[in-house]
Amino acid sequence: MGGFAGFVVLRLRAHRLLVAAAAVSILVTTCVLATLAGFASGVADAGARRVLATTDAAATPLLLTRHAGYADRAGSDRDARRLAATALPGLPLEIRSLALSDGLALPGGTTANPDVTSLATLDRGKLELLQGSWPTDAVPGGPVPIAVPEAAVSRLLLGLPAGTRSVTGGRLTLTDQISKAPLPVLISGVYRAANPADPYWQLDALGGQGFQRAAGGGHGGAGYGPMLTTDAAFAGGAVTQSQLSWQAVPGTDRLRAADLGALAAADRAATARINQQGTYQAVSNLPPVLDQLRQSILVARSTLLVVVLQLVLLTAMTLLLAARLLTEEREAENALLQARGAAPQRIVRLAATEALLLALPAAVLAPLLAQPLIRLLGAFGPLSSAGVRLDGPLPAAGWWTALVTALGCAAVVVVPALARARRARESRRPTRGARAALPSVLRGGADFALVALAVAAYVQLRHYAGAPQGPTGSLGVDPVLVAAPALALAAGTVLTLRLLPVVARIGERLATRGRSLPGALAAWQLSRRAHRSAGPVLALALAAAIGTLSIGLNVSWGRSQRDQAAFDTGGDIRVAALHVPAFGQGGLLAALPGVAAAVPVNRQQLSLAGGRIGELLALDTRAEAGRLPLRADLADRSAERLLGPLADPPAPAAQRGVPLPGRPTTLDVDVRLSVSGLGPGQTLTPQQVGVTVEVTDRFGVTAGLDTRSVPPDDATHHLVFDLRAAAGTGTPAYPLTVTRIDLARPVALAPRAADRQPHPQLTAAFTLAGDGVTATAPAGLGWSNRTQDSAAKDHDSTYQPGGPVTAQPSGPAALTARMKLGTFFDQTAGGSFGQAAPDVESSFTPAGPASLPPLAAVADQRFLDSNHARVGSVLTLNEAGGGLVVRITGVVRQLPGTGAAAEQGLNGQTLNTGAGFGATDPNDDGGAVLVDLPSYVQRLDRPDTAIANASAPPVEWWLAATPNGRARADAALAADGDVAVFYDRAAVAASAAHDPIGSGPQSALLAGMVLAVVLAAVGFAANASGTVRARAGEFAVLRALGMSRRRMARATAAELTLPIVLGVGVGLLLGEAITRLVVPLLVLTPQATTPVPGVLVEIPVLPVAGLLTAVAAVPLLCAVLAGFRGGDPSRRPRTPEES
Repeated sequence: MGGFAGFVVLRLRAHRLLVAAAAVSILVTTCVLATLAGFASGVADAGARRVLATTDAAATPLLLTRHAGYADRAGSDRDARRLAATALPGLPLEIRSLALSDGLALPGGTTANPDVTSLATLDRGKLELLQGSWPTDAVPGGPVPIAVPEAAVSRLLLGLPAGTRSVTGGRLTLTDQISKAPLPVLISGVYRAANPADPYWQLDALGGQGFQRAAGGGHGGAGYGPMLTTDAAFAGGAVTQSQLSWQAVPGTDRLRAADLGALAAADRAATARINQQGTYQAVSNLPPVLDQLRQSILVARSTLLVVVLQLVLLTAMTLLLAARLLTEEREAENALLQARGAAPQRIVRLAATEALLLALPAAVLAPLLAQPLIRLLGAFGPLSSAGVRLDGPLPAAGWWTALVTALGCAAVVVVPALARARRARESRRPTRGARAALPSVLRGGADFALVALAVAAYVQLRHYAGAPQGPTGSLGVDPVLVAAPALALAAGTVLTLRLLPVVARIGERLATRGRSLPGALAAWQLSRRAHRSAGPVLALALAAAIGTLSIGLNVSWGRSQRDQAAFDTGGDIRVAALHVPAFGQGGLLAALPGVAAAVPVNRQQLSLAGGRIGELLALDTRAEAGRLPLRADLADRSAERLLGPLADPPAPAAQRGVPLPGRPTTLDVDVRLSVSGLGPGQTLTPQQVGVTVEVTDRFGVTAGLDTRSVPPDDATHHLVFDLRAAAGTGTPAYPLTVTRIDLARPVALAPRAADRQPHPQLTAAFTLAGDGVTATAPAGLGWSNRTQDSAAKDHDSTYQPGGPVTAQPSGPAALTARMKLGTFFDQTAGGSFGQAAPDVESSFTPAGPASLPPLAAVADQRFLDSNHARVGSVLTLNEAGGGLVVRITGVVRQLPGTGAAAEQGLNGQTLNTGAGFGATDPNDDGGAVLVDLPSYVQRLDRPDTAIANASAPPVEWWLAATPNGRARADAALAADGDVAVFYDRAAVAASAAHDPIGSGPQSALLAGMVLAVVLAAVGFAANASGTVRARAGEFAVLRALGMSRRRMARATAAELTLPIVLGVGVGLLLGEAITRLVVPLLVLTPQATTPVPGVLVEIPVLPVAGLLTAVAAVPLLCAVLAGFRGGDPSRRPRTPEES
C-alpha cells in the first residue's frame, strides 16, 4: 500500500493505542446513540400497544346505539360497521352487537313503579350456565324460553306460585311497558356473566351485574336482566325489538405512537358527527386515553433525551481527549512535514482522512449492533417487568442516527488538528513547551458564561415545571427540561478546571517539603503540565456525576411512584365503589379476610373565594392516625400528633342514642300514639302518623328505615324493620344504635273561628327491641327535638302552630314525647285547604351539648393561601350542605387522599381522573382540608348549625390489611360481586413502576450509567498511554541517571492518581448537587403533571459507592501499570518523528 492512503495508515500505526482509544470511543458513542434512537422509537410504539392492551377494558371500544325494529337490523348493522371504520381508521375492528327488547314489567310488584327487565340476544360465550339449559326457539303460540341472570332469581320467585324453590321451569307473564301487551315466558335456565369486567358488558345497561337498585334505594323501579332469548324470538315477532347496540373493539397490534394524535382526532370528529346526525348515538372513551398516552410518551422522550444529552456530553469529552492526545503526539511529526513543504491544509486533510477511517467501522457496525442492544435492554430490567418486547427491526431513526453520529465524531476528532493548524499558521513554529495554566476558553470567561446559562435554564425549568411543552407552547418536548441537566453538568465540570492548577501548586509545595523523590517529581509534573490532566478530570467528573444523577433519578422516581400510590389510596386498600347501600358496606368490608380495620371516608366540594374550588376530606381520624400516609417532610409533626386534636372527646353513652343488644337482624318498635284535647267538631289530617326510625352502625353510618303509618288510636302497634334489607347484600356493622325517630305529625281542623279551643296534644311512646330483646335506654338519655312546620310559613293567619314538645325516656319506652298539634281554623271538615297540604315533622335525636366549638381541621398550604389564613384561623366553609365553621389546628404541604388522582374510581368511574369533589383545573385548585368524620357528622344535623338536615355517608373506604393479609383481602374483594372498584396500594405502586412507557427511561438511565463507566475508562486509558509516551524521554534520562523502575512507577502512579481522586470527588459532589436540584423537576406523572406529593430525592449510599468504585477501578489500574512501561535508555535515540 503506497501513496496518500499508505501514508495515512502508517501514521495510524505509529500511534496504535491512541488510535484504538479514539476508534473505540467513536464506536461506543455511535452504537449507544443509534441504540437509544431506535430504543426511543421502539419503546414508544411497543409501550403504546402494551398500554392499550392492558388498560381498563372499558377504555378502548366505540359504542353505537340505535332504536330500530327487527326489519331494520341488516341495514343498521351495515351502517354501524361503516361508522365504526370511519371513527377508527386503519385499525382492524372486532364488531359485537346486541338486540334488546322494550322494557318489560315483572309480575309480583307494584303497578305504579314496577321492577323492569328486558330480553336480549346475548353472546353465550360470555355467559356461564348455572342451572337448567340454554333457551331454544319458541313454539308457535307458546311462551318464549328465556335464561335469567343469577341476581334476578330471588325477585322472580315473587312472581311464581308460593312455595316455589327454583325458577327453572317456571312460567311468568311480563308486561310490555309501551304497548302494555302481555308476554308469557318460560324460564329454561339461570346464567351469570363469566367475566363482568369484560368490555362486552358495556353493551348491557346493567354492566353484567344482572341487577340495578332503584334510584334512591326505595322499593320498586329496580332493573333486572337482561333475560337471554334466541334471535328467533325477535324474527318471529313474539318479542318486539326496540334497540340495537354495537361495540367496535380496535386491534392495536400495528398501532404506532405517531398515529395516536390522528386516531384521537378522527374518533372525536366521527363521534361528534354521529351524535349530531341523531340516528345513532356514539360513545367513545378512547380519545382521552390516547391523549394521556401521548403525554406519557412525551414525558418518557423528555427523560430519554436528558440521558442522551448527558451521554453526548461525556462522549464528546472522551473523543476530544483522545483527539487532543493524538494531535499532541503528532506535533513534532506535523512540524517536520511543514518543514519539508507540507501546507497546513494538507495536514488537516490527513487528520480528516484519519478521522473518517476511524468513524467508518462505527458507521458500519453501529446499526448492526444497535438492534441486539435494544433487545437486550428490553429483555432485562424495568421493560422486561412491564411486559414490553422490542423484537422488531431497527427503526429508520437508528440508521440515520448512526450515520450522523459517526460523521459528528469524525468532526470532533478533527477539531484539535484544525485548532493547532490555525495556531501554526499564526506562529509559524511548533507549539510544544510550557503552556498557560488555564485553557483559552477559561481565560476568556466562557466557563462563567456556561454557568450563567445553566442557572438561567434551571430557573426557567423551576418556574415552568409541569407538562412538557415545545418551543411554541404546544404539547411537545421541552428543550429547557432536556438541556438543563446537561448544561448544569457541563458548567460544573468546566469550573473544576480552575481548581486543577491550584491543587497542583498546593501539591507541589507539600511534596517539596518531603524527602520522597517520586512524590516531588509527580507534583512538579502536574504543576508544570496541569492542562494535560484537565481532560481526565473532566471525563471522570462527568462519569461520576452522570452515574450519581442516574442512580438518584432512578431511585427517586421509584420512591415517587410509591409515595403517589400511598397518597392516592390512603389505606393499604382503597375501595372506591360498591353495589351495596352505605349501611351494609362497613360490616361487609370489615369482615373480609386479611382486613384489620376499615375507615369510612366522606368528601365534599368547597366553594372558596376567587372562584377556587377546595375539597373537604372527612374520615375517622382516631382509626387513621397511625396509618395516614403522611411523609415526614410534609409536616412539622407526626400524623398522630397532627390528627390528635381533630376528634371531639368521646360522647357519653347518654348522648349516643339507644343501643340495640347483640347482633339483631330486625328492629322491633312498639308504638303507642294517642291524641287528647280534641275539641268538638275538630278532626285530624292526615288520619295516620308517619313513623321513621334511623339506625347507626359502629362506623357512624346511618340507615333511615322504611316509613310506617300508625293511627293515633291509643293502641300499641308492633312494627318490624328488616335490618338486613337496609344493608342490601352487605352486612350491618354491629353494634347498632337507634339515633333518630321522626314523626310526620297531623294537624287539627276547626270548622269555625268562633270555636277556637286549646290545641290537641299528641302523645307518642316508643319501645325498642332487637330481635325481640328490649333495648334499654342508657342512664341520663335525653332527647332533643326539631320541628319543621311547612304550614306555619305556607298558610295565612287561619293556622296556629303547635306548642312546645317534651321528650324523655319513660319506663320501658325509650322515648315518650308529648306535643301540641297545630290547628287550622275556618276550615271544612274535609280539610279543603286551597293551598299546599300541611307538612309538619318532628325529629327526635339524643340530646347533646347545647353548642359545639368550631370543628378542628388540618389544611394544606394551598388551602391556607387561598383563604389568606394561618394556623389558628377560624373559617366558615361553604360546602354542599351549607356553612361549616372550622378552626385550623395544623398545616401540611400536601394532604394525602386529596386531588383528582385520589378520587379515581368513585361511583365506578374508573376512566375519570377525578369525581368532581376537588378542582379539575390546577388553576382553580384551592387546596384541601381534613376533618374528623364523626365530629363532622355531629355538627351536621343540629338546630344551632346552618347545615341542618345534611348527611355525610361514606363515598369510599380505606382498608388496613393485617400482616401478610393483603393478598387475601385482594382476593376476597375481587371475588365479591358487590365490590365494583378497589385499589391496592402495593399493586398501584407496582403498576406505576412497571408502566410500559415510563419503564423505558429507567432502562436507559441504567444503560447510561454503565456507558459512563466504560467511556471514563477508555478516556483515562488513552490519557495514561499518552502520558507515558510523552514522558518516555524523561524516563529514559532518569533511568540513565540511576532511578529505579519502581520509583518511576510510583511517580507516574502518583501523577495519574491525583486527577482520578479530584475527578471522582468533584463528580460525586456535582452529581449530588445537581440530582437534588433537578430531579424534583424532571420527575413527572404519566399525565405530564408534577407528582403529588412532591418528589423526595434519594441518593442511596451503597449504589453510589459501587458506581464510584467502578468509575475509578480501571483508571487506578492504568495508573499503577503505566509507570512500568517506557523508560528504557536504549530506545530513546529513535522516536517515531525522528525515524
